[in-house]
Amino acid sequence: MTQVPTSFGKADPTEAQKFYERLMAGDRWQPKDGMNRVRVMPPWALNIKQWWYEWTLHWNVGPKRVVVPCLLKHGGTRCAACEEVDRFQQQGAKLGDSDITPAQWGAAFNLVDLLHPDVGAQSYRSGIQIMRELMKFDVHPDYGDITDPARGFDITISRGPKGAQPLYTLNAARNPSPLANQDWLVNLPDLSRAFVIFTYEEQQAILKGEDVLSRFTQEKARGQVQAQPAAQAQPAPTSVEPQTLPILISGRQPRCFGKEFAATDPMCAACAFGVHCKVACNPTPQAQPVTTQPTPRCFRRMYDQKSPECLKCEFKVQCGWPA
Repeated sequence: MTQVPTSFGKADPTEAQKFYERLMAGDRWQPKDGMNRVRVMPPWALNIKQWWYEWTLHWNVGPKRVVVPCLLKHGGTRCAACEEVDRFQQQGAKLGDSDITPAQWGAAFNLVDLLHPDVGAQSYRSGIQIMRELMKFDVHPDYGDITDPARGFDITISRGPKGAQPLYTLNAARNPSPLANQDWLVNLPDLSRAFVIFTYEEQQAILKGEDVLSRFTQEKARGQVQAQPAAQAQPAPTSVEPQTLPILISGRQPRCFGKEFAATDPMCAACAFGVHCKVACNPTPQAQPVTTQPTPRCFRRMYDQKSPECLKCEFKVQCGWPA
């Protein structure tokens, strides 16, 4: 009889169920009733210029109540979830709290719960109310960039009881402060991958109650144990790759679109079309200088436009110096 080696563990079905439910519901931060103190994180990559990412979602899709991005808003030509909503409405049925929802706009951003800082950076999907209040601080000249690692602001989010108006009340700290832990900036969640964009056929399967997400569970579990290939040295770039833009939201573009973008203008900073407008105004990005010298320890962490050290640093363009 062959002896079975004992140098491996045994999978716990309850852990697999917990992980599956997290994928179904979204393993993301949620504000608790009462006072929540958070710090909003800066963009998750060097070529990303906004700290939020817009999504348009259907909630409660299928018997398992999956959250599904609307295909009509995210690159598709048909959306099975939208067709299901239309079918409900054509029958004269009134959608309840547990029924599938029409496509709803939302935004995701990364934050650290300062009441539980050991968890590190987490993603949060927000509705219009919280985003509107955060943007008021972000474009206000007395605050500026609330996500700045050196001079940003802690935010207090107070959640009232269900049905309260307003449900959320936001306040910014009186004084700016540096991040308490620079490690929070390492490996920030990629918000452009916060949700799985299902195909039309996959949406139809979800509506029937099929277990479409199981394969994503398996792929994610395999990705956690597979070794990553060693990085190979790349030749110095001769040109800058075009920036990957978020999907352009629906709606009427302002008259100034593609003509008068200014990064220092609060109206441009708050505009939903700002990223696309900047590219339209500057279609040919400038190549950044490349150096072979080792980067300083503060690289991409403590950038400060007013710091004499940053002004003299040869890495200031790669570190975040405005174009």
